[in-house]
Amino acid sequence: MKRWQVLTLLSALAAAAIIVASAWLPEANWPWTPWGMHNMPHGRWLLAAAERRTPLENAGAQLASLLSHFVVGMLVLYLAPRRMRHMAEALDRSAGHWLRYLAAGALLAVSLAGVALLSALSVYTFPLPFIVLALFFLAALVGSVAVAYQVGRTLMQRSGWGGGRPLLNLGLGTLLVFALSRLPVVGWAALILVWLVGSGVAVATRFGSGRRWTLKPLMEDDLP
Repeated sequence: MKRWQVLTLLSALAAAAIIVASAWLPEANWPWTPWGMHNMPHGRWLLAAAERRTPLENAGAQLASLLSHFVVGMLVLYLAPRRMRHMAEALDRSAGHWLRYLAAGALLAVSLAGVALLSALSVYTFPLPFIVLALFFLAALVGSVAVAYQVGRTLMQRSGWGGGRPLLNLGLGTLLVFALSRLPVVGWAALILVWLVGSGVAVATRFGSGRRWTLKPLMEDDLP
């Protein structure tokens, strides 16, 4: 077998092993539980409920979560295949472009957070933070699907198995990204990076439209 074929198979097996291992450990005993949930009353209730589940129930929950991520990604691919292709092609470049998309996503998050804080100070615009959050969630969701798809497609192409199977590419990428989010300590950081890169590429490519952000239509003469 070729080197990339072995790497792809080992990556998929390692991702499956990480997911299974995460299901076999009680959530409350994991030191990387985000934001100190064990110190919050609601968090303690959620973690206690997780502790009461058997390992098989945890594995079932992990599988259901993984499947839901794949189904959502599949719906996005079917709803906008051409736009998703443009975003994936934008990601199929050097690491410098990924850093640019990461910076764009971080700038978007900071800008929207500032708008949300300012709008919360006015009685007329207090619902705006929820709209801003929805916009960022939409950009991060669509972009993260593009990231997962491109990761899977890259591995499939380099392994010599071809990248012409969109759902297989998405499935492999979703498996790897999902497993990455379950890693100790770095899981949440990796997930945030995926969200930021995803939202950055969504904004940079105008949600895969292939056009640039411009105000030129406002300066054009009216049509007769």
